[in-house]
Amino acid sequence: MSNKPQPESDSRMGTWVLVFVAAGIFLRLLRYSMNMPAWGDETALALNFLNRGYAELWKPLDFNQVAPIGFLWAERAMYVHFGSSEWSMRFLPMLAGVISMALFAYWARLLTSDLAAAIATGVLAVGNYSVRYAVELKPYGFDFFAAMLLLLPATLFLLRRQSRWLICLIVLTPIALALSYPAIFVAGGISITLMLFVRRLTLPQFALASTFNMVMFASFWFLVLRVAIGQYNLTHDAMTDYWKGAFPPANPLRLIWWLILIHTGNMFEYPFGGANGASTLSFVVFIVGLIAWWKTRRWELLCLMLAPFALNFAAAVVRRYPYGQSARVAQSLAPAIILLIGVGAVTLIESLTLDPAKRLKSSQIIFAILLIFGGFVAGDTLLHPYKSRDDVAARQEIYSLFQRVPPSDMIAVLMPRDKVQVTLQWYLRRQDQRISWNAEEDRPWAGKSSPVWVLNLQPGAGIQLRLQADLRRRLVDYHLIMADHDLDTVPLRYWELFVFGPKANTPRP
Repeated sequence: MSNKPQPESDSRMGTWVLVFVAAGIFLRLLRYSMNMPAWGDETALALNFLNRGYAELWKPLDFNQVAPIGFLWAERAMYVHFGSSEWSMRFLPMLAGVISMALFAYWARLLTSDLAAAIATGVLAVGNYSVRYAVELKPYGFDFFAAMLLLLPATLFLLRRQSRWLICLIVLTPIALALSYPAIFVAGGISITLMLFVRRLTLPQFALASTFNMVMFASFWFLVLRVAIGQYNLTHDAMTDYWKGAFPPANPLRLIWWLILIHTGNMFEYPFGGANGASTLSFVVFIVGLIAWWKTRRWELLCLMLAPFALNFAAAVVRRYPYGQSARVAQSLAPAIILLIGVGAVTLIESLTLDPAKRLKSSQIIFAILLIFGGFVAGDTLLHPYKSRDDVAARQEIYSLFQRVPPSDMIAVLMPRDKVQVTLQWYLRRQDQRISWNAEEDRPWAGKSSPVWVLNLQPGAGIQLRLQADLRRRLVDYHLIMADHDLDTVPLRYWELFVFGPKANTPRP
């Protein structure tokens, strides 16, 4: 498991690294190209960009959302300059995901053999969660990207002892923490590593390491303890309850079982796995890689990879940040997880046979499995380009509505704007100027001579007769949609469209 080339780490393995980088970029671009309809969490966050300017994004976000200020400002800029389409709002996460593929592959080749790097890169390339979070309007993909921004220069410094990489860390740390809250675990892990091995630093390097620590603490104080504290205070109760399974229990016996479940669950779903022990294989291979790395006595690099786990766990102990339970909140730990899975896979191959030909065949079988799984991920993306069918229905219904309503007509929504389900609200607000919100109470549209299009998004007995009587107009058309499953989460729980016309010959929609 050395960083020196192994017998099987020839040019073919280097080529496989490039193949998996290309495959990973392809899968991310494929998902991006499908222009999937936005889903609830995405639209809940995105509505903050519509409601607020840059200054207002400093304040606690609407809809119980949590995101770092750098991410919010970047997405706000995309909205201002390129609009609110899924293409523009997901462009930066997609770009971060594509760049992360290249950064990880380079980082993996720095640390281990080309075979281990190829396997690890393949795991990242085709992992379902890895692909999904890289193309989603949430900061999870930026968590991985920010981790790589910090891990790469830290690794280069530990390997080459060149002070310029410490300078890079000083410059990149505020950027990483502005883009990602859990990047502080990675930055803290780097700080711990530098301090534990401080005797190996020259005096100028010690000064740079101290500067890095000051910059890290100052950035953390300002970006997290000052800026993000409002988000934390607003969402603390709800998030603590939502993530209660991600906080370690105090009972020692329960803690042991909890640790087993956490580390064999979604946190280690690379490239496949799941909750309730379904990721046991990935975790076992990770442990094999960890043991193999331990035997090399490369303590600095091992500390660099594992210290963020300890800091994340410490944050979970005091209930400040969840540990594991879901892969999305552990993206800052994913680089180390995936790299050690690659190392563990190579260790297992080497332990099974000494024959170079058989080792090569074993590695090719692993490559084939990864590519096949990547094919399944691509197929699932093509067959199911959505998170929920109801998200598709929400977008289609809103688009259809705007196509049917003449530009001169107004759409009256009976509910206040902030009470409308976030996905419907997001798509409706793309043409905000055509909509009269809270039309149940405020009716500037009632006296218009053109047809009146009324949206009712909550059940109400006799609403049709009351509207008809109030408007003194004839009902021209009526449209009703009700969700038939998953009533707790779907955006189209209830959808009722009335069209009232002043004349009998009003065109039907």
